[in-house]
Amino acid sequence: HEGDVCMTFPMVIFSPFAGGGVTISFADSAISTTNATTYSFTAQSTGTASSDRVLIVGAVGRATVTSGTVSAITIDGAAAATIVSVGADDTTNSRCANLRALSFSTGTTATIEVTFNRAMVRAGIGIWSMIGTNGATTVFGNNTATTANPTSAAVTIPANGGAVGICFSTDASGRVWTGLDEDFDDDLEGQSSSGAHKNVVTAESPATASVDTGAGAFPVMVVASWGPA
Repeated sequence: HEGDVCMTFPMVIFSPFAGGGVTISFADSAISTTNATTYSFTAQSTGTASSDRVLIVGAVGRATVTSGTVSAITIDGAAAATIVSVGADDTTNSRCANLRALSFSTGTTATIEVTFNRAMVRAGIGIWSMIGTNGATTVFGNNTATTANPTSAAVTIPANGGAVGICFSTDASGRVWTGLDEDFDDDLEGQSSSGAHKNVVTAESPATASVDTGAGAFPVMVVASWGPA
């Protein structure tokens, strides 16, 4: 009508990730059956570069001596921060698992170097790319580790957050994950390195990550979760 005023407003789309959410993506995995203290995994995929990207690296190892642990993980020479670590002995052998993270914004490949405190007989890694924490590596406040068989651990994943886990077992590859989505299951001379992750919209408290690690096997597993910035 004459004199009427027509007003338009921009459409607002509401998203469960409004305000920022964590997105974790699997990037790569690798193994080595060389006997060594330090392992260098070259040209590993790190996913899409992003100004707020964090790389999460999980490492596992097996030694024929006791008390083996991960001493350091570097990404193109830069030291990653420890998130959660576990180690255990079985008779005269040991196995260990470790998750570390580093703000790493550039590039699509990198050299991952893992150093142990003992000479290992085999080792494996998993790499995940994470955005949504504004480059912060600090976990949501919840991480967990287990050496039990059956292998199961509870972790709290916040709304719009995500979680990552890595597991070593003295049983052959053939791991089956529940609670997290399996990314890889690599054979390590008849043993296994396996990893998984999950992104959520609704908080899961707790989310139980379980792995079928094989009857009679000796496993180790670490899991951690992150929330949005």
